[in-house]
Amino acid sequence: MFSAATASTLPNGDFLLQSAPERYVVWIAVFLVVAPIAFFLWRRDIGGKYPPGAFIVSFFIPLFVVPGIAMESIRVTSDALVLKTGYWFAPNQKRFPLHGLERIDEGTNVRVNGHEDLLWTFRYAGSSRRLNLPDLLESNRPPVVEALRRKGVRVATEKA
Repeated sequence: MFSAATASTLPNGDFLLQSAPERYVVWIAVFLVVAPIAFFLWRRDIGGKYPPGAFIVSFFIPLFVVPGIAMESIRVTSDALVLKTGYWFAPNQKRFPLHGLERIDEGTNVRVNGHEDLLWTFRYAGSSRRLNLPDLLESNRPPVVEALRRKGVRVATEKA
């Protein structure tokens, strides 16, 4: 639910992956549960210093998380894989051209804390670029991989 997506093919042939409506509903429900409970506990002086912090931090959900989800998308065009991520005040767009792309290799990057990040390595003639997959893409890889394969891109996946 936290990474639910809708996949569609646009009239121009582009493949588009965006957050599904239930993803918004889940995050807003989290806010609507956490904020009032934290406020109640804060007003009753239960839980010490944690309820005020939880109440204040819960507002990050409607201010940052939900608008970021609304902006996030993965698009496979005729000439590139385009990822839009970030916050409403600091959007980020990454473009990986398909021209000259030999293949995409999937692997993992293990962080110091032991958490594994899924990454793709885009192999071009004489160079490569890495992409740590955002949550939306990591949770919904199969349709994106299929769209890339329809464009003639070789994708070597571990888990898809």
